[in-house]
Amino acid sequence: MSRRDGAAAPLTARIRAGLDGFAALEHDWRVLFEASASEPAVSFDWTQALIRTEVAPSDACYIVEIRCGDRLVGVVPLIVRVARVFGQQHVVLRPLAELKNTHSDVLAGEPRGDVLRAFLEALRTIDCRWDSIRLSKLLEGHSATPLLESAAVAVGYTPRRRFRKAAYWLPLPRSLDEYLAGRSAKFRNYAKRAEKKLRATGRLQEIEITSPSEFEAGYDALLHVERASWKEPYGTSISALPRQAALFRELGRALAATGRLHLHLLTLDGEPIAHNYGCIHRGTYYYLKTSYAARQRPRSPATFLRLSLIAKMIVRGVSAIDFCGTPYEWQQQWTDTYRWHHVLSIYQDTWRGRMFSLLDPWIHYSSSGKTVEHEDPRSERA
Repeated sequence: MSRRDGAAAPLTARIRAGLDGFAALEHDWRVLFEASASEPAVSFDWTQALIRTEVAPSDACYIVEIRCGDRLVGVVPLIVRVARVFGQQHVVLRPLAELKNTHSDVLAGEPRGDVLRAFLEALRTIDCRWDSIRLSKLLEGHSATPLLESAAVAVGYTPRRRFRKAAYWLPLPRSLDEYLAGRSAKFRNYAKRAEKKLRATGRLQEIEITSPSEFEAGYDALLHVERASWKEPYGTSISALPRQAALFRELGRALAATGRLHLHLLTLDGEPIAHNYGCIHRGTYYYLKTSYAARQRPRSPATFLRLSLIAKMIVRGVSAIDFCGTPYEWQQQWTDTYRWHHVLSIYQDTWRGRMFSLLDPWIHYSSSGKTVEHEDPRSERA
């Protein structure tokens, strides 16, 4: 933005304590997000769903707002988290999106060093003691990462970057036949047998839900699948976690309203037995949740529905399926490609911040960046 005399409008940063001012930023936030290449987790709708379902009244939260003149050029909602490191209290600022995210990001339009520096400088004025700010799932090669590191050094902070976990990624070819040709003969035979078993069992129907009018009934069907899934006894299904159930309902409503929702259901004789829940954003399908009815496992409904999902995304012109942040062993059946994450911690220039920066190798998990370490979904709880 420029002034009438041609001089660049100054950058100003403001910190709002609490989240009461969140709604007032909606219009500017949406404009900024649509003009950016940012992850969907930093959109207004995603943030609103998190605030309504994941933020407790006792949580300390802030919104950092950066403007160029009157134009919003950066906005970062933060939540304060406290950890203990070797018996010491470590106060960490984290972007709100990381409560339930795809990948880490900072909504700052096209990432600019001056905007990110203004953001970090503003943190000096925050009304709480903090030791570090952490972005825990930055995709390797993200343009904001080196800019954040440079900005941190410029304002006197200490950045530390380490490898973290990988995320599987499926670039989509031109056709389903081309995709299958790239998988093993064992996989192709397994998929054929799964479809044959399912079709011999009863009447199959696939349902695609993308509109607000269909969403509520579709989401109830999703919860039916979750309650019947193997996850339910472990307490990790969406239906067993009230906050998660509320989050994905809120998020689904917002995604449907903006044309980004893709909820995919499989029914057998009218009963829902599998689902895929995703967000389509700028040509990528973000795979957020999936499950199937445990008693149907011998007939592999998840394999059938996932292969159908790949076919539908190819027809739709989607370029890739992103399996997001957590690597599971089953995902490697579908793709050989993955992307690494970095965890970036920026430490305050205080004695406590300097101490924790020295302890950083022991604070964070650090993968070699060569071996994918799969997680056990049975142990995950919100």
